[in-house]
Amino acid sequence: MAYFYKANPTLEAQVDRYFAKLAEYNNTYCDGKLSIILLGSLSRGEGTWQETDKGCRLLSDIEYFTIYPDGFDGCTAFSDFEKEVQREMFSHQDSTLFHVDNTFVRRENLPCMERKLLTYDAARMGKTVVGEDCVPQLPTITVENINLCDIRDILTHRVFSVLYYGLPMKREWDMEGYRYSLAKNSLDLMTVLLVSHGLLESGFIRRLELLKTLPIDERVKAYFAYCLSIKLSTECEDTFSIDEM
Repeated sequence: MAYFYKANPTLEAQVDRYFAKLAEYNNTYCDGKLSIILLGSLSRGEGTWQETDKGCRLLSDIEYFTIYPDGFDGCTAFSDFEKEVQREMFSHQDSTLFHVDNTFVRRENLPCMERKLLTYDAARMGKTVVGEDCVPQLPTITVENINLCDIRDILTHRVFSVLYYGLPMKREWDMEGYRYSLAKNSLDLMTVLLVSHGLLESGFIRRLELLKTLPIDERVKAYFAYCLSIKLSTECEDTFSIDEM
């Protein structure tokens, strides 16, 4: 499976091994009862990494749902094992932007999960990487029934992320890291703009293409295109200074 927009066989094999270890545990100790749905950039093939003197640094999270059936009592043991595997596989990853985020979800609750953007993206582009495919059990979410409070909260969450993760980079004069933080968090604002025009889409690339069709300031479109070029390490015609960002 291609997790990254810019191919990296070494990192892709590392992520594969991580999930292979979880799958082995699931089959050995959980009777194969668990399923894992990969979310976020990695599920869309939009994951990013950075070449450093110490090797390849992951900049994208590994984010997923672990689905368990009614009556299953092994979540704590599985979580403990996952943390061991995480330390084994990713202890050398020193980026403050990288972390592993696992959320346990009861299988019977999948059809009635909150109609948030995360659930919408999971239903549209989530990938089952361990166990039975549970993605079809997720609810159908549209721009008409999505939780608008969740969309408004994107603004607050993105500002908090820049303050919490980005500002320390700026203080340490890691300006490229700070620029990346600004770009990554700016990209999520495309969702707010699209929903304000009655549109909903998954993935940064798809959102940008849809946003380009809107009757909005061309400079705004150029800004998001620039942010996406930073996220995916591609070329862009327009550039913005950190102060402008």
